[in-house]
Amino acid sequence: MFLPLVFLVWFLDLGLLPIAKLLICIALGATILMSSKFGVQALTFIVLLVSSLTADWALALVFILAILTALIVSRGAFLRNLKEQIDHLNWYFRSVAQGKLFVANRNSLNLLWAWNKKERLTSNLQNLIFNWFAKNSLTLLLLKAPAFVLVIIALIAQLAEGSFSTINSLEIVVVSGFAIYLATSFKYLLFLGEAERYLTHVAILTCLTLTQFWDFSDPQYEWLMVLLILYGLGYWIVELITFSTLQPFGTQDHENALVTRLNRLTSVRTVLSYPYHVLPPYRVMVETKHRTFFPILASMELKKELEPFEDYPFPDLSKSEELYERFGVDCLIIAKEDLTERLPQWKPNANEWETISLENHPQIMMFLRKIASR
Repeated sequence: MFLPLVFLVWFLDLGLLPIAKLLICIALGATILMSSKFGVQALTFIVLLVSSLTADWALALVFILAILTALIVSRGAFLRNLKEQIDHLNWYFRSVAQGKLFVANRNSLNLLWAWNKKERLTSNLQNLIFNWFAKNSLTLLLLKAPAFVLVIIALIAQLAEGSFSTINSLEIVVVSGFAIYLATSFKYLLFLGEAERYLTHVAILTCLTLTQFWDFSDPQYEWLMVLLILYGLGYWIVELITFSTLQPFGTQDHENALVTRLNRLTSVRTVLSYPYHVLPPYRVMVETKHRTFFPILASMELKKELEPFEDYPFPDLSKSEELYERFGVDCLIIAKEDLTERLPQWKPNANEWETISLENHPQIMMFLRKIASR
């Protein structure tokens, strides 16, 4: 978690020379930018918001220099990755806004009390647990991070007694993380990722802020520290036990069926999913013996070659024959709804491709090349 280190080095007096502080923060920022796509978003939103709230424009300059450093160190790869990320976010935004993805219902209050009379009691309880602990940002915050809730309450009380100027720089970082969490909890910003993930990037600073409000070395507050530690430990144990057995019902059933069907094939295939997430490439790589067609994981040289064959997150099915000839793609897994919307006239050559039906999953189509080897 390099992002908290950026703020600790920048705002705390660690005895560093100004140039050393600047270079360390730039290096940390560039590392974040080149390491994680979500880290790019967290760094961008939190740093720029903190810079605005504190009027610390030098911090914004650090962000710009970190971008330039990432571009130089990666030899331009960062810019190409950023373009892919923006393309993905653009598609994700449109899909969520149109209600095409299950994530569009995230944070729906109706899910907190959803009960299907046709389902068994245990199934309904499992669904409720998953909805409360994984599909609602507010309940997840209340249940998983009570320390963060305490800090926010303390900061609100501090504001009520004084002004915004009474909040120190690290507390403003926590406030910024919370503001972004709130913003990304709304439907039309869900495409920016799970809101609570932004809070993890300020979690360390939240704990430090907590100790500023309550002196846990004081016997008067020891019970609170013990309670928080025991609660966190208990939650972690319950989460390990529960989420190792519970699955998000109704969202991964088709994936499991596809993995099972692929594992029944005797020859090794190169799998193409349309769109890519209908069967995530990582599941093909980890849970089967097959290969996957996924340009994002390819080398930069191969990415350039593959560029004409995709409009992320959709590969170009109209070039399925060329994909087979050039890259050995001999297994197609297709979401029927997306195909109907984007390529309603497309059909594979029946003489070359065999249709595989998936029981209980009519929304998914699977085609295998009849001749596995060329």
